[in-house]
Amino acid sequence: MSSFFERWQENNLRRRILRSSGANYTSGPVASKQFVGVLFLARDLPMIQSVMRFITKVEALGQPCVSIGFVPRRINPKVDYGHKHFSQTDQNLLGLPNNRHIVQFSRRNFSTLINLDFEETLPLHYLCGRILARYKMGMSNEYPDLYDVRILPSEDDSYEETLEQALEIFNKTIART
Repeated sequence: MSSFFERWQENNLRRRILRSSGANYTSGPVASKQFVGVLFLARDLPMIQSVMRFITKVEALGQPCVSIGFVPRRINPKVDYGHKHFSQTDQNLLGLPNNRHIVQFSRRNFSTLINLDFEETLPLHYLCGRILARYKMGMSNEYPDLYDVRILPSEDDSYEETLEQALEIFNKTIART
């Protein structure tokens, strides 16, 4: 049996050979295609429908989207929400998410990651910090360092108006790069 150090040296040597040969070294099978990732809070049906309309509008701009929602309560695993989701039952003792949908979501190569969370939910901010993306866009007063582009909704704005503002910011800045 080989030791951990020997396997590490072997993998490190492979990486160096790939890089020196000029090959484009990527870490996953989906790394060649760029996606827009959307994290959102799935508190109730109108909120989910608003986010799905937002995703449809982003896809109409020519940007393929992948989304995952956080349901902030314990749910029956047999319930179908119509989108990938995780809930309180998928968190460890520290309140951090751990689920197969999250693993699949975090392995993608995102050009932009958009966090549409109004309520400063820790699992969504944890995922946003964990996932690598070229640009990160979100609305957070507690974690402003996580985002390259911040959405600052006024207190009078509804969730729909904030999503329209986010789409406008996305279209003017990130989608054109």
